[in-house]
Amino acid sequence: MANSRNFLKRRLGVRASEENVSSESQRDEISQIAYALYEQRGRDDGHDVQDWLKAEEAVRNQKQFGTAARE
Repeated sequence: MANSRNFLKRRLGVRASEENVSSESQRDEISQIAYALYEQRGRDDGHDVQDWLKAEEAVRNQKQFGTAARE
């Protein structure tokens, strides 16, 4: 699987440095959204995984539909 992914990246001209910048900025965005969800809930601990998954989904939807995913 990894070999086919690397082949596609080379074929499409995706550079590793571009991918790292994108994934790092994406992680930062997910982290910010997850923290906002935590604050909206009144800083109630124990929901970090759910917050992270919701934030990932929001970022994915934002990229897919080109809309602001923060609510």
